[in-house]
Amino acid sequence: MKDKPIKIAYLTAVYESPYDKRTWSGLLYYIMKALEKEFGEVVVFTPVKSKTRYILIKLLSFFKKILKKIFRKNYIFTFSQLLARYYVNIYSKKLEKGGFDLIIAPHLTVASKLKTEIPIFHVYDATFEQIYGMRKYYTFFSDLVSFCVKECKKTARDTVQNADVLIYSSDWASESAIKDYQVDKNKVFTVPFGANLDVIPDVNVIKKRNVSNTCNLLVFGYDWERKGGDIALDVLNELLKQKINVKMIALGYKGKIENDNIEQIAFLDKNNPDDYKKYEELMFNAHFLLMPTRADCTPIAFSDSAAYGLPVITTDVGGVTSLIKNGINGFALPYEATGKEYAEVITKIWNNKEKYRELSANARKRFEDELNWEHWAKEIKKIYLNFMNDKSN
Repeated sequence: MKDKPIKIAYLTAVYESPYDKRTWSGLLYYIMKALEKEFGEVVVFTPVKSKTRYILIKLLSFFKKILKKIFRKNYIFTFSQLLARYYVNIYSKKLEKGGFDLIIAPHLTVASKLKTEIPIFHVYDATFEQIYGMRKYYTFFSDLVSFCVKECKKTARDTVQNADVLIYSSDWASESAIKDYQVDKNKVFTVPFGANLDVIPDVNVIKKRNVSNTCNLLVFGYDWERKGGDIALDVLNELLKQKINVKMIALGYKGKIENDNIEQIAFLDKNNPDDYKKYEELMFNAHFLLMPTRADCTPIAFSDSAAYGLPVITTDVGGVTSLIKNGINGFALPYEATGKEYAEVITKIWNNKEKYRELSANARKRFEDELNWEHWAKEIKKIYLNFMNDKSN
């Protein structure tokens, strides 16, 4: 069984390209690359341009605009039952003729109605119930028209029940699938995502990080409110009160912050070599990734940080603690924690260089042991081989 080549069908949505590193923060791209390296042959299923696809998307988009204009409510057509049936029509024949051994479906709709003998592995970072529960911050899911909520829940339930195996990036998500959808716990697995990096940082360079002068805090500001940007500003001010020589780098925040201790950097596109190089420099020069997030699943930034030996100071929400272990590779504070409490944690670490070095080394070890795509793909293969072995017995 282990010697037999395993051919994968990688199913994607009509509006998402796995070749674009901006999609899902690069997740679709790096999942694809990891599968190719471990399994060999991966065929990407992306709906080709056609009259049917054009009409369908236009129709759903128009329906969405009408609902917004008349009822001032949102509609998410990406989870529509109509779109789910469309995927069945365009993918079924290709799957039957392709000689595939495994289907990887990292989306809540593409495989919800597929009927096939080929094992379906659904890969995701949360359940719909969880995302919808955080709609205050995930505004894409706010103010939905009531029938849309029902449709989304049905599509999500169809997906988790139709899939042979569910693979989530955190125990938080895995537990939700078992509890909220009553699926067999034996088909649910937790495998954290890797770091979305083309070049793995040299561990020796990380060990030489300068921790003797200015404390550099890296903040991801592209979703300022959800990522806790205002709390991060409070942290900076508290550290300044404590006479800590500190500088904050706000990456991706579009607003203007009037503070001499803050450097704002525009959004960086990892598809662009110059932007990727700048991203590397930021990660090398930072001392902490500060993310007092209000709502999150398993931020890829945490896996990236681990690769750079960068301790993370964040919040215990969502699936965060599957990646960040208190006192090991960072700290996940309670949701109610104030900027002052975050600052106290950072001050204690910064004033104890030995502790800082320990956190940094542990972060890198977590990357090497678990938070990398090679480990992720090997775990997927192990799950697949065990699944097929159980099926044959």
